[in-house]
Amino acid sequence: MALFSQRFDCAFGAMTTPLDNHYDVMMLTASGTVIVPYRPWTDSSTDGRNSALAQLLLHNVGGGEANDIRTIISFPFSYVKTLKMKSISILICTCLIYQVSLTPIQQQNCVYDRIKQNIHIQEAKLPTKDVSKRSVQSKQPIRITPYYVPNKLNMSSSNQAYLKNTIIPNVLQYFAAALAVTPVTGNLSFNPCTIYYNGGVNDGKCSSVQSSACGPNTITTDVLAPQHYTTVDLCSNGSSTASCTSYGGGGISESDYIMYIYAQYTALCQAGTVAYASACKVDIATKRPILGFVNFCPDKFVSTTQFETLRFTAIHEFFHALGFSSSLFSNFQRPNGTTYIANSVMTINGKKVNVINSPKVVEVARQYYNCSTIQGVELEDAGGEGSVGSHWEMRTLRDELMTAAIVVGLADVVSISKFTLALMEDSGWYQVNYTAESKHQLLWGKGLGCNFVQGSCKNQASYPYACSKEATSGCTFDYFAQGLCQTNLYMDNCTVFMPASASVCSSTGLSNNCGNKFGANSKCAMGTLGQSVNVEKAQCIEYRCYRNTTSGQTVIKATAGNNQEMTCSTTGQKLQFSGCSGSVTCPPAAAACARTMAENGGVLPILCGSACSSCTSSSACTACQTGFYLYNLMCYASCPSGTYTITGNSTHCFACNTNKCVSCRNSPDYCTACSGGKVASLGGCVNSCSTGQTLQGTECKDDGTTIVQSYQVIFPEAEDNLASSQANIIAEFKKSLGLSDSTIKNVTVSVNRATNTTSITVLFQGSYSTINNTSATLIKKVQDQTLSIPINQNSVTAMSYKVGQATVIPPTQAATTKTAASSSATPSATPTVSFWDKPFAGLKVWQWIAIGGGSLGGIVLIAVIGCCVCLRKESNKKKAIRQLAQQSNREYVDNHYAETSRLDHRGQYPDYPPEHVEMPLRVQSSSRGHSHYVRDSPPEDMYRHGNPYYVPRGAPQHYDRRNDPPLHYEDYRHGRQV
Repeated sequence: MALFSQRFDCAFGAMTTPLDNHYDVMMLTASGTVIVPYRPWTDSSTDGRNSALAQLLLHNVGGGEANDIRTIISFPFSYVKTLKMKSISILICTCLIYQVSLTPIQQQNCVYDRIKQNIHIQEAKLPTKDVSKRSVQSKQPIRITPYYVPNKLNMSSSNQAYLKNTIIPNVLQYFAAALAVTPVTGNLSFNPCTIYYNGGVNDGKCSSVQSSACGPNTITTDVLAPQHYTTVDLCSNGSSTASCTSYGGGGISESDYIMYIYAQYTALCQAGTVAYASACKVDIATKRPILGFVNFCPDKFVSTTQFETLRFTAIHEFFHALGFSSSLFSNFQRPNGTTYIANSVMTINGKKVNVINSPKVVEVARQYYNCSTIQGVELEDAGGEGSVGSHWEMRTLRDELMTAAIVVGLADVVSISKFTLALMEDSGWYQVNYTAESKHQLLWGKGLGCNFVQGSCKNQASYPYACSKEATSGCTFDYFAQGLCQTNLYMDNCTVFMPASASVCSSTGLSNNCGNKFGANSKCAMGTLGQSVNVEKAQCIEYRCYRNTTSGQTVIKATAGNNQEMTCSTTGQKLQFSGCSGSVTCPPAAAACARTMAENGGVLPILCGSACSSCTSSSACTACQTGFYLYNLMCYASCPSGTYTITGNSTHCFACNTNKCVSCRNSPDYCTACSGGKVASLGGCVNSCSTGQTLQGTECKDDGTTIVQSYQVIFPEAEDNLASSQANIIAEFKKSLGLSDSTIKNVTVSVNRATNTTSITVLFQGSYSTINNTSATLIKKVQDQTLSIPINQNSVTAMSYKVGQATVIPPTQAATTKTAASSSATPSATPTVSFWDKPFAGLKVWQWIAIGGGSLGGIVLIAVIGCCVCLRKESNKKKAIRQLAQQSNREYVDNHYAETSRLDHRGQYPDYPPEHVEMPLRVQSSSRGHSHYVRDSPPEDMYRHGNPYYVPRGAPQHYDRRNDPPLHYEDYRHGRQV
């Protein structure tokens, strides 16, 4: 597997010359320096390359986020003419580092078809006894024996350990699970003898042996180890048995394939190859490969950072050595044992191409592409001698492990698919386990029909993955990663969004609440989230895919900002998250969720309700979020009416006994509301609340009343010495009863010699509910025969009980007691009370009377106070009017007629005609009760204040003007009334 581009060094202006007149990008990552080619952007003209180069510069210099990788860009000097020489020289000589948003990834190219030309695959004959047994044996998991060639592992000891203990064991485990073969019985070995004696004492013995080559240097030293040869008698003289010696170690037991492991730096490694492999020998009878080698280029083996890349590289090369090789396609076996050729040439889209047309591969292809007319699956026809014929065509099977190149560092996007497994099955050598497909399933082209396979990628309708080179950023076809619009040597000039470096959204990486967020639940979407510029680019966003079983639609729920979750209703919808600038554009749900569906067996998690954590359908919940309760497949913040939950120990609601309960608590029969017009009391249903209770809502509750209840417990033996044992009997009685001392007011003991019994009288005290509970406890213990006391030093169990008197102490009459007759019909007797204490509608009779009398008295008092206030206000009003009028008239006379000497004999003022006199203001009340001021016209006859002799015209003889000043006058002279 070769690197897609060369390595170069850049330091103080010195660098190696790039090959083939193309430019490279060196990615600086935690794992080291990797060269990435930009050849995919070149076209046949220099201008095209320069345009791509300019596009790269514009894209890279544009800036990026803090968590983006950094790149160093170098150019061949033939491109310098298109840019300013000064700028380029500074860039090259100083190795300037730019932040970029997306960087094209490196790929590894496979050189298998190049090395196969130098390797002759030989046939090896297994021992006859093994051949005869194989036909009746069932296939077993293949046993591949690795042989680490001594002195040929030229890598550090840590890398050797990583190769031997991690990579190779993992690969062997995979193939043991994926492939089964008819096992080799006995030892797997290879005959070294080339010439045998014919006749003589050494007839049939070996005259000459030859080493078998298997390794990267087949012409020189890479030959089989002696222990892997079949043991033979090698004789130097055909006529002398003394000249014979034993040669060969006898082979390997419990093995079906021997894989030689090298780590040699060869000429192929100089071109950037990571690893390469080949088969060396096949079984002469079945043509199945039984010996091969793989060489890991030491300088490309990175043990600490690229486990998946090295693992997939090794699996890829093992597949070549096991049968995925154009050199072996002609040796495939039919079920009847005959040989057939699995590949042929066909014309597709006007071009002759090499295809695999074996039965199982064609069956898989027809089902995968949804095309019933497919006759074969294309093999790679580009990339030179190292790729042609032994890999799947990348244009139609991109991301498949057995294409000619895989992504370096992005092994998460590589798939081992049914296509490769079907090819191994069609070889006739292997029984295949199709569950060995990668979890990351192949989706490229799935279900797109015949036009995708047989048509041109220039047609967007038949090849929907095509993109425009002008697009600087986008999501890969499965929304698994951010990508760049590119092509490569194997894509037949088709441009698609290829994963960029450090762009797989499900990988770990730096995350931003308002921007790229990497993680297991993240996928790609276009958007401007967290950007100040309104230009969409590919972003990694956390979103999940669900199936709404009610509508039958696929639903996407995206999360960003402060874990705010929003639902995509339609493709293209803009989601804006609080606290974040920009938005996220909802991707097409079917495409964005296809991989999630494929990796979950073709189904998506069901979209449950907002409070539901698990469901069987969108409307049928089976578990609720914390703080919610499940009832009838729905989640509630609190249990609905008619249901209950077990306090502190349940996440479910249960139905009440609807025969009597409207609502209940902790039990279906403990009613908190009753049907039939009854009220709830201590879980039961009664017509009205008992003494000591009041109705609160639908349930009778304690009202603070204290009840003292008497019980007599009878034991079937008389205590002989009561005086000395009474205290102990009382203590043991309390202990056996198991009640709190606060509920027991008094305990006395008595003996009846006539009936030979001992009686204990106990007084319980407390609220109604307390008395009910303590009484129930005592009765149950008597009935269960678990209440006992020591009598005459023997433990005696109570045989019966009697209910005594009950005393009621109201909360406002703590010193007053009322007694009631005993009753044996109920656990705690209900006392007989007077008429005034009888309950009515939740209150006692005397309480209702007190409330009524108090209310009536209050109404009367309010009425009296209101009348007094009204009368007082009216009196004050009249008094104010009178005082104001009197004061006004007095001031008028004093101010304008102070000279009494000017009065005539009639007491008038001739110098001041009445019509010129300004009269004072007076108060006049309207019919509506409002008061206002008016000014009367001056009277014809005026008087000075205090003149007792002045009598107005027409007044009675004894009229005293001072005592009753007029408030209203008639002016007859002017003919008007004021």
